[in-house]
Amino acid sequence: MSAADPNPAHRRSGVLWPSVTLALPAAFAVLEWSLRWLGHPIDLSTVNYSHRGLIYSALAGTAGGLLGLVLATLAILLALPDRPIIKKLRGFSGWRSLEYTLLASALDLFLTLVLSLVALGWDSGALGLLAPAEAVGAGLGILLSGCMFALIVAIFERDAHQASGAGDRS
Repeated sequence: MSAADPNPAHRRSGVLWPSVTLALPAAFAVLEWSLRWLGHPIDLSTVNYSHRGLIYSALAGTAGGLLGLVLATLAILLALPDRPIIKKLRGFSGWRSLEYTLLASALDLFLTLVLSLVALGWDSGALGLLAPAEAVGAGLGILLSGCMFALIVAIFERDAHQASGAGDRS
């Protein structure tokens, strides 16, 4: 499959994993609201105010650092020169998913950063839920991106090894 593949089913296939990373914070929020309704909330409002401030500032610092890392990784992947080996890597169906998942992770990290910084100044129950939920989505996105990149490289290496082995047999 190439990037200019006219088949719409192939173009949509790269949207699954970024959608999962963007939907996870919403699922986490629904779970927390359900537990709150049942009388067992998972909420940072039960934590001492000074400790909540430490949690929010740690979330903001971590999200800011990881946001820079994810954006730098995405910039490097997009700026790779058009050499034959890079064109071959970009030809893998997972490459587009990798780019979209990194972009979705960057969005989750940005939201985590903003919500954590706002929660530092305006502490409320809703922000106590949303900032960690976004952090969970961002963490999953980074984990998925790393696994996808490792799989793409492993498949690329396997194909290169099989091609060199096939050339030796002839």
